[in-house]
Amino acid sequence: MADVAAEAGVNKATVSRVLRGDPRISPQTRRRVWDIVRRLGYEPNVVAKGLSSRRTDVVGVVLADLARPWMGELLSGLERVLAKRGIDLLPLASGGLAGSRARALRILKGRGVDGALWLDGLPDEEPAFPVVTLDEPLRLGSAIVIDEERLARALEALAGPAGLVLRQGPAPLFPGLARHLKSDRPGALPLYDDHPLPSPPPKRAVLCGRPDLASHLGWISVPWPAFEIGVLAGRLLFNLIRDQGSRPGQIRLTPSVIDGATKPVSQ
Repeated sequence: MADVAAEAGVNKATVSRVLRGDPRISPQTRRRVWDIVRRLGYEPNVVAKGLSSRRTDVVGVVLADLARPWMGELLSGLERVLAKRGIDLLPLASGGLAGSRARALRILKGRGVDGALWLDGLPDEEPAFPVVTLDEPLRLGSAIVIDEERLARALEALAGPAGLVLRQGPAPLFPGLARHLKSDRPGALPLYDDHPLPSPPPKRAVLCGRPDLASHLGWISVPWPAFEIGVLAGRLLFNLIRDQGSRPGQIRLTPSVIDGATKPVSQ
């Protein structure tokens, strides 16, 4: 930093403010400092930065399983928001076990993360940093709530008078649908959520989480909104960490419903 300051003709405090994006620095000075930073290959010391700012610019992501098919979309949405603000991601798998969740929390504490997106239930204890969860918020965080009631109404509108018959497996993407769908009727449209498909498959059905297969079969699909969750979580975490902007206790998200290969019919 001293080398950058000497070449730019400013003091180290000005270089520090430029690297932090301080708006009080003039555009001319900002451009001159950044040109020298790039030419010299200067990299800020993350550990020293964390000691001085009390932030590490690292956010944890805790899931039961990192091999979920939607993991890439989730991280892509989260990174789209946080990467341009200089915040890195630390993904961890808990395996869905209480002991592993406790270990994941210890790792996050040890790394001094600024916050976390926790998608494996709730932590066993309240962390001292902001956490975004699903459905139920913690004291220092926010929750993204999948609006399954609104989703059920959209699906019933597509199914028509016959309604829907729900077929759910042990790990459904939308476990609350059963509470909001009307009772089965003769000729009801089947809705599969983590459930084996029959052979041969019906001509018409609803499939959760597999838009590629649903499109191939000409069915209605309900993709898991992983990218949207990542984007919302990134915005919430940044605002919670910086104590600024909108920080609602809950924010509701309605998944898209796609009829065959057409455009989404609800959002």
